[in-house]
Amino acid sequence: DYSFAIPADTFCIGDSTLLMELSPDNNSEFDSTGYSPIFYAIDSHQVIVDRGNTLDLRNAPAGRYRICGLSYYEEHEELLPNISENWLEFLDSTRHGEIAICFGQSECHDIDIFSPSDTLLIDTTICAGEVVTVFGQSFDSTGNYIIHSQNGVGCDSVVQLELNTVQLNASIEGDTLNCLLDEVELRAVGFSGPLGSRMYFRTIEGNIT
Repeated sequence: DYSFAIPADTFCIGDSTLLMELSPDNNSEFDSTGYSPIFYAIDSHQVIVDRGNTLDLRNAPAGRYRICGLSYYEEHEELLPNISENWLEFLDSTRHGEIAICFGQSECHDIDIFSPSDTLLIDTTICAGEVVTVFGQSFDSTGNYIIHSQNGVGCDSVVQLELNTVQLNASIEGDTLNCLLDEVELRAVGFSGPLGSRMYFRTIEGNIT
C-alpha cells in the first residue's frame, strides 16, 4: 500500500490541473522491487475513464470521480483493468480468485468537477450619467460587454451585458414664456423615452411648483 497526493479535490471543467502526473509519496512504504505503481480515474458508475501515471480529465464531464492507485507485479501487467472496464468488477474478480494477479491497492481520493454557471444576459437602457454595476465593475457607455466572475467553487460565471445609453433632451415650444406671467404650465407631450423612465422639470433659477 502507498499514499499519493492530488492537486485539489474540486475542479472546473477543462482546468489545466486536471492533467495529473501522479506518483507515490516519498514517505510511502512503496516497494519498488519488482512492483510498479499505476493510477486509475473512475467515474460515478465505477467505469474506468483513464489509467496510467498521468491521468487526463480535462475533457471529462462534470461529476464526481475517484482516483485510486495500484502497485502491481510487472509480470502481471496484462491482467490489469483497462479504460471502459468496471473497477468494482475487477476488484471482486481478484477477491474471488477469478483473476490471479499480485497487486496492492493504495488509498483513493474523491474529486468533483463542476460546470461553469450558465451565461446570464442583461439587456438594459440607462440615461446618460447613470451607471450599471456588474460584479463590481461599472459601465456607463453603450456597448456589449462580457463580464467574468467566479462562483462558489471557483468556476467562471459569465454575464453578457447589452447596454444602451440615451440622451434625453426636452424642448419648450411656444412664445408664452416671459417674466410678466405669474404662472406657466409645462406639459410633456409625445414622450418616447425607455420604459420606466421619469421626467423632471428644472430651472437654473427660480422654482417650479
